Amino acid sequence: MKKNILLVFVIIIALLFAGCDESRQIDKAEIAQTITVSKEDNEIIYSFFMISGGNEPRSFRIPANNLDKAVMLAKNQYIPNITLSKLDMIAYEKTVGKELLISDIGFVSSKPYFSPLIFITLCDETTVNNISKNKEAAEEIKKHIFLIKNKNPAIKYNSLSIFNSFYYHNDSSFEIPYIYSEKEIKSASEKFFSKK
Repeated sequence: MKKNILLVFVIIIALLFAGCDESRQIDKAEIAQTITVSKEDNEIIYSFFMISGGNEPRSFRIPANNLDKAVMLAKNQYIPNITLSKLDMIAYEKTVGKELLISDIGFVSSKPYFSPLIFITLCDETTVNNISKNKEAAEEIKKHIFLIKNKNPAIKYNSLSIFNSFYYHNDSSFEIPYIYSEKEIKSASEKFFSKK
């Protein structure tokens, strides 16, 4: 009987002191929600905006030539605990979106940790800057994407529909949302041409 009690006591102690020192805990994870892409001083900047409890947006600014390199740098140097599975929007400043969007969509489509339904939009410089200053700006942009989608059902607004339009559909062109700010947020569309 004493051996059983001692054995149970040893097992409980062993379980209490055992742990996973290399584990990835949810409370330590950095969850990316939005990425903006802009150009500053002839350098392309990918800004990863993280889910946070504070009032101010929390971001990591990573200089890179494409999303593939930005994600690699984020994981290896800037944000080792980054999680991209909750990413719901990539907003490109219009000047860089035209040159990077299609290659970045190809990268997103090839990686299983990205959702195929990430909102994709072009923005003016003011709108991209608003995302870095106001946590609600990204949600406002998503509302405008839905509004433009309701007005124009053919518009391609997520990574999957853009990827399919660019690589697989026979259409010669397709449109994606363009969100811009004057005194208030407005929306339009921008035309892209498929590879076929």
